[in-house]
Amino acid sequence: MTLFTLLTLEGWNTVMYDLREISAAAVPFSLSFILIGTYIVINLVVGVVITSLDEAYKTRAQAEAAKHDVTETIHELRATLDSLENQLEQRGLVDRSTAGAEELEHRVEDHLHRRVAP
Repeated sequence: MTLFTLLTLEGWNTVMYDLREISAAAVPFSLSFILIGTYIVINLVVGVVITSLDEAYKTRAQAEAAKHDVTETIHELRATLDSLENQLEQRGLVDRSTAGAEELEHRVEDHLHRRVAP
């Protein structure tokens, strides 16, 4: 129980005074135990935090990759649709575009993203 008290640093000064009355060698032992023990405990806590952050980063990277794949698929489908509409217009099968306002906004955004993207 004494070592646990020293490790948690809860009332360690009282334990040091009590141990000093028993033996003079107890002081260096207690101090070294406190320094080494707290170093190990801090390393364990830091290890857990780093592992948690790494897992969170990997999860976020996977979500971003999935989002990127979906976005690329949407861009490819819109490009295919534009190509088909152009072919229909060239053959004279369509007089004007039947795309709604939202679709036209998406097309403008797509063209802007394509120009900005490397």
